[in-house]
Amino acid sequence: MARRGSRYLGILRGTDNEAATKTIAYLRGTRKVTYEGRRGNRPALRRVKVRLFDMPIADTKFLLENVNQSRWATVKPFVNTFTFEVESGDSPDDLLDIPLLNAPRALIVLDRSDIGTRKVSEISGLEYKSYGGTSVSVPFGKSTASGSNVNTAFSAIRTAVKNADVRNMCSLVPGTYVG
Repeated sequence: MARRGSRYLGILRGTDNEAATKTIAYLRGTRKVTYEGRRGNRPALRRVKVRLFDMPIADTKFLLENVNQSRWATVKPFVNTFTFEVESGDSPDDLLDIPLLNAPRALIVLDRSDIGTRKVSEISGLEYKSYGGTSVSVPFGKSTASGSNVNTAFSAIRTAVKNADVRNMCSLVPGTYVG
């Protein structure tokens, strides 16, 4: 809950009392909001493998991760030296499926608008500008056995994404270990 509250901190500190009241009601759960958006089942996932950064694991071992199947072909050129497809000949001993360990991810937003469209927030009632686009989160790891670090790998991915279209965006989601 603390994270959701900090997202709206600017509204709560602002001078618009009506927006703050609506936001507080939403955060407390007394005001329901329904956004039009993705409906239905989650998209199909494709298994991919990545080499881990800064882990005491042999470079021949890969962490298994998931990526959106329908968008894989679109984003594969951006991460093709950092994320690899799982192949039928891969040794199961070399593929690590560790549920609590997540590789860093590049959050890629494609097909954004140049000018954006004005919208009104269902939560606060304030106006904002939306640039649209479609997003996909892609895990990535070291490019070679000798490796790189997270920052240089992400920088290469972000450069490839921006070179494809300057309106594209790319953000880093750090890897996590929950345990």
